[in-house]
Amino acid sequence: MEQCQSLTASSPPMLRNGKEVVDEIWCLLPHEVFGAIYSATPNTFRELFGTPAELEQFWAEMARTAAEAGEGRRANEHRAWLQRHPTGWAAASHRVPMGMHGDAGQMQGGEKVTVLSWGGLSRKGTTMDTRILFTVIKNSEMAGGFATLHRCFEVLAWSFGQLAKGTRPASDELGMVYGPDHDPERARLAGTPLAPAPDGNLLGAWCELRGDWEFLRDALNLTHHYGPGDRICHLCSASRSEGPMWYGDLSRGALHRGTLVGPFPAGQRAWASNAPTSPLCRLPGFSVWRCMFDCMHTLDLGVLQRCVPAALQGLAGLPHGKSTKRAEPPVWPGGQKETRLQLATADYLDWAIKTRVPSSSRVKKSPKDGSQGGGR
Repeated sequence: MEQCQSLTASSPPMLRNGKEVVDEIWCLLPHEVFGAIYSATPNTFRELFGTPAELEQFWAEMARTAAEAGEGRRANEHRAWLQRHPTGWAAASHRVPMGMHGDAGQMQGGEKVTVLSWGGLSRKGTTMDTRILFTVIKNSEMAGGFATLHRCFEVLAWSFGQLAKGTRPASDELGMVYGPDHDPERARLAGTPLAPAPDGNLLGAWCELRGDWEFLRDALNLTHHYGPGDRICHLCSASRSEGPMWYGDLSRGALHRGTLVGPFPAGQRAWASNAPTSPLCRLPGFSVWRCMFDCMHTLDLGVLQRCVPAALQGLAGLPHGKSTKRAEPPVWPGGQKETRLQLATADYLDWAIKTRVPSSSRVKKSPKDGSQGGGR
């Protein structure tokens, strides 16, 4: 396939049975796949990446969210990211929003592999229908720790750079110029549009990176992460211990909200380790605020088991764990905490019935003070 490219893992090489080997890893270059789908199957291109109207709607929604976000570090970063995105000069109908995803999985026999994929963001769909494979690597064949993974990121960042330009490159990711002795077909196509349209070329705009805790930790060399340490967030000083910076404090006045990191690259020292900078930081439009954890991993299988009770504590006007911060006014009336919690359960059950969400919660008895449900 002409969209494939071989890359070799960075040194040190692997040892197998006492012999030194250098593995080749094959990958599908996003900018070439993007161009091939556009020229070969326009209908499939629109199904994967969106129609001009859908692209306009996506960027309009992003702008609306930025305008309504209010003040604060996160809101300001979102507005600044939109304003300084390198593809911002192009018409919204010509900018295809794209995201990347990384995760580990298991093959037959229990062997682990890392899967890197990408895809458009303007249309909803299942993973099988929307994500496009970049490469699959056996974890047992990763040379030099994370060197293999970061070598793949170098190619990804370079390819997404071509998507942002909308043209085919004149050299490879290592700077070797294409020519008669080095990919002559790519040399012939150098400088031509990836997706030429009558009113301008289509571009690819990187918008997000997603993965589980482990993947983003390794991909970005995060200093703080949801691991054994007390500091668990790469964006703020939230901690695992139930003190002033406890991550379970979900109130608007939580102290950790005032410790959010600054913009990239100046604020990088707050979230990246002293290890070499991740090649993903060279993605066009990169912002650490656009690096997101998968909801399934972080919420369903992770922090919800503690954050849901913590949120209920706050809404019921109860103090957060060992925090000395004064509790906020409760949402439900009642002089006793049991009364307020029963009213909260009643409101939840009422919501579950109206929205047809299955629930195993039950209200065992009526509040002693005769209060009824109906919290805000």
